[in-house]
Amino acid sequence: MNPLPSTDIWAQFPLLAVVTLLLAAAGYALRTVLHDLTSWISEQDAKRDAERDRQREWEAKQAQGVMAEREDREKSWQEFFQRISRENQDAIIGNSKALQEVSQGQAKLLQQFDAILQALQQHDQRAEREFGKLNGPARRGGKSGEQW
Repeated sequence: MNPLPSTDIWAQFPLLAVVTLLLAAAGYALRTVLHDLTSWISEQDAKRDAERDRQREWEAKQAQGVMAEREDREKSWQEFFQRISRENQDAIIGNSKALQEVSQGQAKLLQQFDAILQALQQHDQRAEREFGKLNGPARRGGKSGEQW
């Protein structure tokens, strides 16, 4: 046996070298593409995380604004209701004072009516006495009754 390979095998070595070089180049290119892809994915993840953080901060600010607005609205409603309550209490107090004044006025008016009625009764009694005095002699036969 011949220790040296045949000439056909020697012709295949350059072909094998080219295929090996192509495979090595393709492997290196694939490694570079995969490395670039993974770094790009990592960058995108970092950008997404940063965007999520900005979004969370914005939402937190919006929530604080909404809460502050809600608190202001609640405060203004409470002030409004308290003012209405005070106005109603003032109106009730004013109405009760007005009712007391009306009641006192009515009591004074009733006292005056009673005084007028009493004066009229006294006047009627005096008038009847005077009329009785004037009619008294006329009933006895006097001429003074004819004047009336």
